[in-house]
Amino acid sequence: MLLLALYTNAALGEIVTLAYTLTYLLTDVTCLALSLALLVRMSSDLGHSPDGEALRCVACAYLSYLVVDFLWFFTGYALVPVPASVAFAVSALSLFLLAYMYYRWFVYVEVMLESRLLQSRAVRIACHLALLSCVVALVDSWWTGAVFYVDEAGLFQHGPYYMLVLAPSLLFVTVSFASILACIARVRSRIRSLRCLNLMLCGLGPLVAGFSLVVAGVSGIGSLGMLWAVVMAFLSRQRADIYLDALTGLNNRSRADDYFESLSLEVSVDNPIHVYICDLNHFKRINDEFGYAAGDKALLSVASALRMVVEDVGGLVARWGGDEFVLIRTGPTAGTVVAESLANDALKAACERDGLDFTLTLCMGSTDVCDSRTSLDEAVARADKVLYDRKMLFRKRSAFSKEGEK
Repeated sequence: MLLLALYTNAALGEIVTLAYTLTYLLTDVTCLALSLALLVRMSSDLGHSPDGEALRCVACAYLSYLVVDFLWFFTGYALVPVPASVAFAVSALSLFLLAYMYYRWFVYVEVMLESRLLQSRAVRIACHLALLSCVVALVDSWWTGAVFYVDEAGLFQHGPYYMLVLAPSLLFVTVSFASILACIARVRSRIRSLRCLNLMLCGLGPLVAGFSLVVAGVSGIGSLGMLWAVVMAFLSRQRADIYLDALTGLNNRSRADDYFESLSLEVSVDNPIHVYICDLNHFKRINDEFGYAAGDKALLSVASALRMVVEDVGGLVARWGGDEFVLIRTGPTAGTVVAESLANDALKAACERDGLDFTLTLCMGSTDVCDSRTSLDEAVARADKVLYDRKMLFRKRSAFSKEGEK
């Protein structure tokens, strides 16, 4: 009976080892194939926007980690006989790329949130120091074995401070998730909140993977967790391209139509929809005197200013076309003059922050919609008539001001 039990346990152990080996290899190969296909799609589908570049960096770091992790499986478990120095180098590179992968995810999240965290020199230095400390600890392990070592049989073994080298990975993924939660608590725009929630859904994969890696040492979940994040972020980015303006990153007309239609379901005299349309003053002159690149910068500053307004008053802002923008909201009304003043104050702050060489102002027209049968095009046409009157008044004031200077 004892011999049978020993034989059964030995056979069971071999089966478990074989199952683990096959599962690990299958996971790595699947993640490798999918990430490579995603990277190819990203090269053709994503533009050169900051968020697109950041997502590509995440995918490249993830693919690099998968390749090295695949090699580590054979060298770390001595399945392929290699010199101890090679096994050590592969293991060290795998652990560093794990931290770097989570760092790139942190950068992507901050770019998507339009956070100013990465603009802080102290934060950038802290991130680089975290990665540098990881490198130093891994190199030091060649002599001390503090983080890991390769034993006489060529097997990868954890050192007494193995968990310490995983701290940067856990730090990056935790801070990125905390940034998302802070953004959700801070913003008032429903659309922006939904974007943050979608980003949080993407970040669940790295968060669960990071904690499972530290607590349980399950490295396979790390590959699957980051695959979840990259796939979800890419699909979200593709969906966003349908509803976002390519230059400003604001909502486009299609998204504005959908939003207006959803509000129309509950519109009434007591609950009207406020539609504002605004455009830049002397935008053609900016293009003619400073060039089209300066005109693009001007539009980006306007977009930034209108985002600030929406975060304060709620609603949705979209680029309607050219230098025209539409703001749609419900709730307490704000007259055209008040709304225009609020937008110009935000625009002045945005221009100072962006360091523009010229001054920007905008005019605004508005209308209230109380009938569910009214379309957004009809509402914008009504608001555009008010905008025209405001533009004429602005030009008269400008002409009067020039006459006074003479």
